[in-house]
Amino acid sequence: MWYKSITPVYQTGDPGALPGIRSKQGGDVMTLTVIVKNNNVEKAIRTLKKKVLKEGLLKEIKQRQYYEKPSLKRQRKMKENIKRAQKAKKMRERDL
Repeated sequence: MWYKSITPVYQTGDPGALPGIRSKQGGDVMTLTVIVKNNNVEKAIRTLKKKVLKEGLLKEIKQRQYYEKPSLKRQRKMKENIKRAQKAKKMRERDL
């Protein structure tokens, strides 16, 4: 998993390689690319924040900041599944 030890890595084979994040164990590589147009850095930062929020990275990093016992992890996932199912049911009922 990429979250245990984060080290910046440059992808190979691409002349305009962007830094990625890869674990020391050789796990997943994750890159988020944001293009700055017309030197509008503020807009690029907003775009980056939206991408990070959509991917759920901040939530995952906060969860993995401390060890979570397997029993608590199962409870959390069960609650998330119930919440997701209730939300889907609510959306289906609204569409009818």
